[in-house]
Amino acid sequence: MRSVDTASPSHFTITNEEILVKKLLQTHAPDGRDFNPEALLRAAELLMSQAMTPSDAKSDSCKLKLESINKDESVIIHKISHEILYSCSTDGDGPHSTTMDIFESLERYSWGAKMVLVIAAFALSYGEFSLIIKYYPSNLLASSIAFLKRLSANLLEEIKESKHRVKALRALAKEMVEVTKCILDCERYPVQYVSMDYNAMLEVKNRICITAYWVIRTAVRCAAQLTDFMVNSMQKLLMKQLKVFHPLIESKIQSSLPNLFRETHIDNQKILDTLLSMTDDTPLSSSSSQEKFRVDILRNKDVILFLSRPDISLEKLLLLAQQTHLQPHNFEENYEIVWVPISRSNHWTRSEEMVFSQWSQVLPWYTVRRPWSLSTSVVKYFSEVWNFKDEPLMVVLDTEGRVISMNAIDMVMVWGASAYPFSTVNEEQLWRGESWTLKLLMGDIDPVVTQWVEEGRNICLYGSINIEWIREFTGVVRDITTKAGVQLELLYVGSNSREHTGHILATITREKLSSYLSHTNMIFFWSRLESIKNSKLRFYNGVETDAIIGEVTSLFTDDFNKENWILISEGSSMDMLRLHGREAIGRFTSFQVWGDEIEKVGMLNAIRGANDTPVIVEHYSGSKIVAYVDGKSEEEIVCERCKRLMQKCVLYQCYQKSE
Repeated sequence: MRSVDTASPSHFTITNEEILVKKLLQTHAPDGRDFNPEALLRAAELLMSQAMTPSDAKSDSCKLKLESINKDESVIIHKISHEILYSCSTDGDGPHSTTMDIFESLERYSWGAKMVLVIAAFALSYGEFSLIIKYYPSNLLASSIAFLKRLSANLLEEIKESKHRVKALRALAKEMVEVTKCILDCERYPVQYVSMDYNAMLEVKNRICITAYWVIRTAVRCAAQLTDFMVNSMQKLLMKQLKVFHPLIESKIQSSLPNLFRETHIDNQKILDTLLSMTDDTPLSSSSSQEKFRVDILRNKDVILFLSRPDISLEKLLLLAQQTHLQPHNFEENYEIVWVPISRSNHWTRSEEMVFSQWSQVLPWYTVRRPWSLSTSVVKYFSEVWNFKDEPLMVVLDTEGRVISMNAIDMVMVWGASAYPFSTVNEEQLWRGESWTLKLLMGDIDPVVTQWVEEGRNICLYGSINIEWIREFTGVVRDITTKAGVQLELLYVGSNSREHTGHILATITREKLSSYLSHTNMIFFWSRLESIKNSKLRFYNGVETDAIIGEVTSLFTDDFNKENWILISEGSSMDMLRLHGREAIGRFTSFQVWGDEIEKVGMLNAIRGANDTPVIVEHYSGSKIVAYVDGKSEEEIVCERCKRLMQKCVLYQCYQKSE
């Protein structure tokens, strides 16, 4: 059913009417041509009344009336009829635009004649519509027309059941005829013999003009109703058929999915078709162009299916977008990401649809256009086989549709596009080349910090929700850097508990205590830490001596326990020092003990030796033998005495017993 036409006469203000009249008058230039509108109106009225009466009624004068129509008017009537039906079938630019087009084509006719010609055009469509409804299937002519228009018996029965709408349409058609008769009477009235002032005469002419507009516009809307009868009835029939076929289709999909991923394919098209295209031939859209795409746009590419809830946090989306799209890389032609949002229930809520609409217009990836239409069997497969719950997943398919990673989201969070092809094998290889450094910890979250690391500066990250400790710690460090000229960059990274950081950030900013991450970058930082831990544990679960797992776990533990902590690094060095609240302040307070040692052993080792006076700088040789484990040879070990990183050597030892 079409929406209600809100541009009705009751919605028009005086100003709107004046503008409309001016536009209508620009299309009005009658030439007084020989035309009998009354005869044509009677013919149209007779046609519609016959269509409204039972099939056994008589129509003796129909032929006589129709013979009096001129050829020119006959052509115009057919032209208007087709123009109206075309605008209805394509939605055009709306009823107003169609109405104004009709006025332009009827420029040479009087107002009343314009109305009659349009009503006659509507009567043609209405008569054909009624002929089919009344006489099908008993009448051969009606059956033939229905056949040519491809109207099935079931469809026509559906239309016949809409009696209240048909009745309303008939009543409206009668009103249009009566109003048109009134306008024709007004135009025949000899106004030149009536004494009327100019304003009164102008008001009458304007009222005739406005009335003609609304009658013609109503005829356009009535024709649209005829089209709606067909469309709505077709929709009902299709819905009935869909209810029958839907369970069969879902059953077929459900049974085929497990085998689909076991089979060998030449490309990824069959799998992507099954997952995304079962209910839509063009299931994808792109925010950059707003075009619709088939899944063949993904042919010969690795595809990351990004599964998430529609209301995924903006920060999570921004971080993923930054890692996959904003970072410079050389793999942009090799893979694509497709966002597949999945509701928590079988029916999408209004709020979910609104959030989806908002995010899908800005994300730099492909998006499933109508995710609520995804096959229920496919969604069930995502949940039960791919284990999608509430946390987002990035399932990676290679060019042949094989799953090469069940969840690459942590890999993407840590390495971004450089982790291509995002396979589990590649993730393990990436970890073999990583060490506990500030570069791993921060990534490219903040360009200023990235520059500090590249310049090899001394950098101190700190976390706390205790503003008094922050004031004390930053004050001590400021005294050292100001008075002693020591270079140390302080950076507040907040807490994983977001509710505690707002007022802390405000205070640090206001009092200029130190540098800090923005609220969004704080979320990025802690999300990155979580991904580092999750990804590392997938390959080194149970390895208690792994330095990266140990350090990340300690940071989360300190944060959870609301501990104050600092982490110091020298640029991209693999040597980092972590201290807790009072200990950190104590070490920096004793700067006079270790400050002179910075040039000899570096800031980190100088701070480490703050409790040992004097700081150990003399030659010392120590060793620790650690058994070789394949893949773990990059492990870092700190000397128990001097707290420095130990040099890695290879020891070959023979265990053969002497005879």
